[in-house]
Amino acid sequence: MNIFKVIACLITGLFVSELSAHAQKYQFTFRGIGWTTNAAGRFVSYPISERTWLVEYARLNGIRNLRALNLIYRAGGDQRGDVVEIVNPTNGATIYPLFSFFFGESFDRAALTNSDGSQIKRLEYVYTHDNSHSVGSVLVTESLTQDRNGHTNRTLVGAQMDYFALPNALHPSVQICNGTLTLGKLAKFAVTNSP
Repeated sequence: MNIFKVIACLITGLFVSELSAHAQKYQFTFRGIGWTTNAAGRFVSYPISERTWLVEYARLNGIRNLRALNLIYRAGGDQRGDVVEIVNPTNGATIYPLFSFFFGESFDRAALTNSDGSQIKRLEYVYTHDNSHSVGSVLVTESLTQDRNGHTNRTLVGAQMDYFALPNALHPSVQICNGTLTLGKLAKFAVTNSP
């Protein structure tokens, strides 16, 4: 084996390792509030959590067993940004792309980074699978923690999200929603079939 093949294999391995590191799947929590109008045309509010999203997806799709669904946050899950997906809880395969956070650093936009690069804030646009246009925005905050040797060992992500949802079979009126998304531990699956 010549030296060029060895170098090519090493570079490819580093590249693939870097890509997979950026597409990690995380558990998360979402706490928020939604507003809509009732039959009398008055504003009403209601709490929203990550479970609310799962329950609504299940009801709209005739799924009775919520244990057949899980939600994950995939940091760097798309070339355009991060994604929130409904996945199979056994193997992590994507069932439905719920939200996408795109274009925070596209079209001459830039993220805000502190002097040592350990904190990043960026404004992303929120997209859903149902719409070809943005339905809101999310302010994503990333904090990188380091071990004693200066190696990055954890990325903490929090996001303030504002979005709207168009009427559907469960909600006859437009919904305006606001809340906070906080990343937890890495999601673990027996076998991962999705990228």
